[in-house]
Amino acid sequence: MAGVSRTSIVAMLIAAEMLIVGIGIWSMTSLGAANWSVPGVHRVDFVAPAIAPIAAGNAPVVTIDDIDSHVIISDSNDGLVHVADKTVLHGWLVGSDKAQVLTATRTPDGVRIFRPEGHGSIGYSNGRVLVEVPPQSRVEVIRSDRTDISGSFAYASIHTDDGHISATNLTGNGFDFDSGDGGITISNIAFTGNGPHMHLRTADGSVHVSGVFGAPGAYGVTTSDGRVEITLLSGSNVTVSGSTDDGSIFINGDRHAGAVAKAGNGDAAMNIHTADGSIHITTNGA
Repeated sequence: MAGVSRTSIVAMLIAAEMLIVGIGIWSMTSLGAANWSVPGVHRVDFVAPAIAPIAAGNAPVVTIDDIDSHVIISDSNDGLVHVADKTVLHGWLVGSDKAQVLTATRTPDGVRIFRPEGHGSIGYSNGRVLVEVPPQSRVEVIRSDRTDISGSFAYASIHTDDGHISATNLTGNGFDFDSGDGGITISNIAFTGNGPHMHLRTADGSVHVSGVFGAPGAYGVTTSDGRVEITLLSGSNVTVSGSTDDGSIFINGDRHAGAVAKAGNGDAAMNIHTADGSIHITTNGA
């Protein structure tokens, strides 16, 4: 099965097992068996409870660990940390009679948002969590199904095992994004403070980034399997070096044997590498 990641294979096997259980449940319900039961399978109708806003200072460390949910992060406008769990489940759970509940707790330096890993479900489910934090927060997403982020932060670190990372109108001093099996898309990123940095890595997915990359700064993009597109917006001051084991490098649409592009004086450095894919660098207007 060349080209298929191990994570994808495991996901397909789990899906096949869930399908078998689902067919059994459908068969029972379609036959009108009102009091049927399957060992380890429980009917659940779950709507997540509300979570009260948390005061954690102007620059809290906010950690998020919820492997089953789509996490959406943005600025709060009142200095509080807001967490809204929009998760809904109507169907059956395998191995438990209760859905896992998201919690948000105050820590010495900020807030911890956590949901234990869930059980297999059959039916309608929608795991989605909205998080709003003060503009100077340090945000660390330890696990999520996928993550979207926008706004201003001191620092943001995001990891997904098997999902996409998306950022829009992002501002801050440092960003570290890591996807085990999914792409990374960043639109309009800008940096503040001394020594800004950005490191993006995906084991299996494409990377698309546009933004202003100033100096001094250190920026890096790595993917084991995917195309990389970098657009340097006006105000950038960076030298971009690219390498690919299997692909081509294009600068402003032209194929180049030499893989160096410069915006402004080129004082900062950005290194790009893909093991399998092409690299496209656009400096027009920078």
